[in-house]
Amino acid sequence: MSSMFYNCYSLISLNLSNFNTENLGEIDSMFEGCHSLTSINLSNFVDKKITNINNIFNDCPSLKYIDVSFIKWNNKGKVKISDFKANSGYLIIRNNLLSNLIIKPEYTWTIKNISDIDN
Repeated sequence: MSSMFYNCYSLISLNLSNFNTENLGEIDSMFEGCHSLTSINLSNFVDKKITNINNIFNDCPSLKYIDVSFIKWNNKGKVKISDFKANSGYLIIRNNLLSNLIIKPEYTWTIKNISDIDN
């Protein structure tokens, strides 16, 4: 699934709620270069076999809402808000991933961190 939607410049929205993610391994760069993508909710993704999330939203300047609360372990890679190229937005992420979250000081992202018991 790496780079599955890579450079889909005109993709505005995506419904992946019925997407079978039981056997996903690498999802790095999955949405990289989706310049028109404004929001994405991946909360239904299953994290059991995912090993790499690096650059998942790299170069997504229109992205304003991201739910990556499906990621439960911090050995998946880095979530770099600076890669999104959007300077503000709303991000939902698990507590144990906060140490992997990289935010430039000039960015004004609202971060909602949740714990495993919140789901």
